[in-house]
Amino acid sequence: MGRTTKIYLNYCGYHEKYAASVSGADETDLMILGALFLMANCEGEVDMTAVEQNFNFEKSDIAASVKYWKGAGVVCGAPKRLDKSTASDAANTAHKGGAVTHSGVVAYTNEELAAVLERSVSAGFVDEAQKALGKIFNKNEVSKLVGIVEQLGFEEEAVLAILSYCVRLDKKSVSYAEKIAVSFHDEDISSAEQVHAQIDYLERRNSAIEKIRSLYGFGGRALTATEKKLFVSWTESYGFDFEIIKKAYEITVDAIQTPAPKYTDKILTKWYQSGLKTEKEIDEFIIAEKQERAGNSAVAAAKKTASARDSDVEDWFEQRLRQTFGE
Repeated sequence: MGRTTKIYLNYCGYHEKYAASVSGADETDLMILGALFLMANCEGEVDMTAVEQNFNFEKSDIAASVKYWKGAGVVCGAPKRLDKSTASDAANTAHKGGAVTHSGVVAYTNEELAAVLERSVSAGFVDEAQKALGKIFNKNEVSKLVGIVEQLGFEEEAVLAILSYCVRLDKKSVSYAEKIAVSFHDEDISSAEQVHAQIDYLERRNSAIEKIRSLYGFGGRALTATEKKLFVSWTESYGFDFEIIKKAYEITVDAIQTPAPKYTDKILTKWYQSGLKTEKEIDEFIIAEKQERAGNSAVAAAKKTASARDSDVEDWFEQRLRQTFGE
């Protein structure tokens, strides 16, 4: 089992993804999971030394199985420090939709930090993390870093990926990395594969939002909640690329002489509800609308002309009658 002597089981409700994990597990994984639940105390804490002593499993099988269930969210490392007061637990742990959510990792004492460095992280992990941020960490930063691994259950590679992401955001601090880790954890994201995928998604979304921000000339000011919601809706819910959004923006400015996102949203929503996906489809739709409007205008003009002509005829007959018969 390496240096990890305790793990924690997630007692916070059933997740649909557990079913898929169970179906994908082999017989050994299922037997070891049963052993973990048998050995867990009321807090979900499992002493892995006791598991090794009481069950006839190979250490390598236990380690592999724990890693598998950790990825499934059944094993969560150490979601909270069980020896802390209830007030501390309440401040750092809350229940949301059946999953454990955190406001941050709990700080370690010097003795605790030394112990957790010995048992829970690989040699060189802290050095690699320092290289990623380009700085030497103080004790508090090291505490946060290893807490992300031990308390939130992140793989070390995942933590290094988060740190690299922070550098690209120009947020070179462990505290900022902790905030990202907490937000990922609350979405059940902790493995290296999951973290890489989530970061890729966020970077693509942020790139699209920045291009739209530039289009509207918002400069460096923060987007309002409504603006960000609209931009995300256009790019993700509707799936429109930047060129289509730009086309709607130009129609907006031509129509009302001001770059109003809410007006652009009406245009994009209409296109989306009409099932339009490509620029070609949208261009054809715009031409058809113009032709329809032109046709309607012609019909309206013809009706107006006919109505005026009928009125002129009536006036002429009335005038002739007066001339013939008098008033």
